[in-house]
Amino acid sequence: MNFKKTNFEAKLDEHEIVIDRIRNFLNKLTKNNYNEIKEEIIIQIKHFSYARNNIVLINICKEIFNISSINKFWCKIYANLVVDLIANFEVMKEICNSNFTVFLKIFDKIHIGNEDNYDEFCKINKQNEKRRALSKFYTCLYNNNVLSKSQINIVLEKLFCLV
Repeated sequence: MNFKKTNFEAKLDEHEIVIDRIRNFLNKLTKNNYNEIKEEIIIQIKHFSYARNNIVLINICKEIFNISSINKFWCKIYANLVVDLIANFEVMKEICNSNFTVFLKIFDKIHIGNEDNYDEFCKINKQNEKRRALSKFYTCLYNNNVLSKSQINIVLEKLFCLV
């Protein structure tokens, strides 16, 4: 059996390098190291976005939001990070609100899988897991006063309409 070594492509784009660095910090984030990692993330964003432009800042914040909103287990600590990022970068609040509008659409069609078609069943379960993770993340953002009560009421109304 021949073993083939995996070669990782060296990233030349500084934007990708910074995103990878921030993703690495997000993966290390715990309750115990929260303050240190938060500061490192803020420093990375400030350094890179000031050297570039506002579009880069928006892209970095969107990526942080996307990573933060898919992990159901760490959603509370990620929500705290988003609150701290909003305090430093107003655009993060705009990203939360625009993603909330998209989030509401995931309740428009909820499919129920059939175990006879295993691939479809797995696909639907994956979609439902994303829906649960996003819902929990937005609940944590509400608990941190990022979302308003009226925004959460919209979600509840959508859920009641499904029943």
